[in-house]
Formats: sequence, structure tokens, C-alpha cells
Amino acid sequence: ILPMGRFNDVARFLYKSIDPKDAIAKIIGGDYKKIDSGMAADQPFFNAIGIGFLPELADSLKATRTPRFGFGWSQIGSKAAAAVKIDKLVAKIDAFRFEISPVMMNIHLLPYAVGLPFATAALGDDGQAEVIFDQGGQIGEFSNITRTIQKGKFLYGADVRMYRGKTINLQPIKDRVMYLDGELITLPTTVLSIKIGDKQVKVFC
Repeated sequence: ILPMGRFNDVARFLYKSIDPKDAIAKIIGGDYKKIDSGMAADQPFFNAIGIGFLPELADSLKATRTPRFGFGWSQIGSKAAAAVKIDKLVAKIDAFRFEISPVMMNIHLLPYAVGLPFATAALGDDGQAEVIFDQGGQIGEFSNITRTIQKGKFLYGADVRMYRGKTINLQPIKDRVMYLDGELITLPTTVLSIKIGDKQVKVFC
């Protein structure tokens, strides 16, 4: 993994740095670890998926520099949350099925997305994803949520929850935009099926 993109989320996890020199030194060293992989809408992914807040946040960051401080993240997080169209989702995480109307629905294999440590509890090689979602309707709270996530201090609980699972299904999802490892994809199907694979990927670290 070479940190040559916009957010460099996988490099942040592997190297604790986004300096290409640090990455090259690690690669030359020859040590490696295995990380999980998954499939979503027939697309492989290795880091994070998002519906609602995360695609809006990524889209908002296209036209501006990535904020350096919590105040900047607070502003852009508030703007992204306000742009989310809140719809009801039926979600199934392994055998657990429920209905929600979330502003944010994230599925993480690794901690970072758009440069923020959403899933600090993520284990990159345990064969499960961290599923993060809010209970819905609290758009105004995302200013504070984004700022505390940026600082690595957000605690998941009653309002924004985190579960682990190997298979995740979301519906109805057709025509919604999905963030997948930094790409924004309009979903063509009603059901989004996500499965964390049995195969892992070797990466130099």
C-alpha cells in the first residue's frame, strides 16, 4: 500500500503515517500481515462502506481541503449530515434483524474512512466487520460527533451503535449512493448484500 490518494485510510492503519517514505521503508523491510476482505454489490472492498453520512462527507470534501482541526471537521460534518436524505432501512447483521432510519450507516473492516477513525475498535483480521449506525433523526448532533471522531474520542452507545458481523444485508437501497473504499457508487439493486470473505489479503507493513 502506497499512500498516494486523498485520504490514505489503509496506509493510516498499516503505517500510522501517510508519508510515502515510511510506507516504502516498511515494504522494503518485507514484513507483512493479513487483512480481511469483503464483497458488496459484486465489488471487493478492504476498508469501509458507507450509506448516508459518509458519501455526503466524502462529496463535501471534494471541493475543500481536508480540515486540520476539530472545528473544521465539525462544520463539514454538520453540512454533510444536513444533506442526507433519511429513509427507512431494514438491516440484518448475521441473524439480528431490525428497522432504522439512520443518518449514518457504516461497515468497516479497518478503522478509517475519509481520514477519520470511525471504528477504533476494528480488528483488521478477525473475519468480521464493525457496523456503525445512529438511531436516526439527530442531524444536529453530527457536528459534535464528527469533531469527537476526528479526535479519536467518540464513544459508541445508545445514540450511535457499533455491532460486529460477518454478513450484512440492507434494504431498500436502490438508487442510493454508497461510499466504497473512497469511491462513490449509485446502487442499482434493492438489496445490498455484504459478506466478509474467508480469504485475507497479504499487505506489507
